[in-house]
Amino acid sequence: MSKPNTSHNHKNKKQKLGRGLGSLLGGDSGAFSKMTPETMGNDSAPAPVIQKPPTPPQQQAKKDSTAPETAIAQDAVKETKEAVQPQIPEKNRIWNIPIENIRANKDQPRKHFEKEALDELSASIKEKGILQPILLKKTAPDRYEIIAGERRWRAAQKAALQEVPAIIRDLDDQEVLELALIENIQRRDLNPIEEAEAYDLLMKRFELTQQAVADRVGKERATVANLLRLLQLTPEVREMMMSGQISQGQAKVLLSLQDKKDQVEMALRVKAENLSVRALEKLIHKRKVEDETPEPVEVKPKSAAQMSTLKEELQKHLGSRVDIEYHSGKGKLKLYFYSDEQLNQIVDRLRD
Repeated sequence: MSKPNTSHNHKNKKQKLGRGLGSLLGGDSGAFSKMTPETMGNDSAPAPVIQKPPTPPQQQAKKDSTAPETAIAQDAVKETKEAVQPQIPEKNRIWNIPIENIRANKDQPRKHFEKEALDELSASIKEKGILQPILLKKTAPDRYEIIAGERRWRAAQKAALQEVPAIIRDLDDQEVLELALIENIQRRDLNPIEEAEAYDLLMKRFELTQQAVADRVGKERATVANLLRLLQLTPEVREMMMSGQISQGQAKVLLSLQDKKDQVEMALRVKAENLSVRALEKLIHKRKVEDETPEPVEVKPKSAAQMSTLKEELQKHLGSRVDIEYHSGKGKLKLYFYSDEQLNQIVDRLRD
């Protein structure tokens, strides 16, 4: 690259310095002298043209000499940025999916959606839109099933939205059910019966143990076991619990009733009389005592058969071996026990 002519540049520099402010601005120096308050306030008056000062030859030559290098450096930076710029994985992209192409998950753990809460969410979506995308699974071309977000989808329909933002994942049936369950548990959207039914479905469909289910959803095994016990309630009582007519604590007490009719009867009494958990426990205990108390037996033992009948009744009531030694209205009653626990059980039954 040829070097600039320094002598010529020096001469030009002297000439430019002698031309005054106009030469430095690159325009007519008279432009400013011709400006008056009238012309400044007159929109039709020609405005002075201010140009950038010309680049001195030395700087221009230096700029020209570095221009190729600068261009190369800029290209390199651009290529580097494009290379390191992360590409969003397809599974994390947000898509706009037509509402009519989406269907609810038949195994959705959540079965009850409160109308008032759904109306409030619909109004919010109408004003602000859907802030969190729905999680979908693709089941066929342009067909999707909800993994998580059915409440948002329902509210979007009420708000007359045509499309909803969604993230699409490729998951198997077990992963879909686990994600749906975990999402609802984290949001505390499930009532105890819905949660128990979801655990039961996981265990039966995928042959999982209570411990395996507990590990997947981040719960203690005892918590899962206690919830699963609620499924032993009659459908009527479970429905009352899901609708909030009886509490989980009251439902646990009702589990002590083996007879299904008794469960329903007591649940209705809880609702009608607004019974507390403690009051319900006392009521059920009283009924059990009445049911378990044997009919009084008239003791007129004159035969071995009568003594045998009395012995069997005592053994059934006390839950232990009983011996009776009888002689003319006198004798001994022997009770057998084989552990401290059994002894305490016999004493409790005798007290009752």
